[in-house]
Amino acid sequence: MEYDNMIELRSRLLKIDAGTVLDVACGKGDFLKFALRSFNSYRMAVGIDDDTLSLNQARNNLYEYPVSFVIGTAFPCLFSMSLFQLSCCPMPCIISRIMQSFLLK
Repeated sequence: MEYDNMIELRSRLLKIDAGTVLDVACGKGDFLKFALRSFNSYRMAVGIDDDTLSLNQARNNLYEYPVSFVIGTAFPCLFSMSLFQLSCCPMPCIISRIMQSFLLK
């Protein structure tokens, strides 16, 4: 995984007690693994993706973490968002807004 500001992101994630995490379109689980390694603490995580092969790779990638995996999409949302303290989504416009507000704090 290569991102321009991963060191900065990790330093900010270290300050977060994430609780329950939802990763929408988790793919192979690379970002979720990065995030779970970076959080100060978390209780559990859920990865959702509509690609079975990707979810199997994510299961193998995150076997030592308390992560549940769901085959499906977030539309319609299968979860009550109130169950999750933090969510990740690969849609650039949403991530941009989330990261802007997160980095400005």
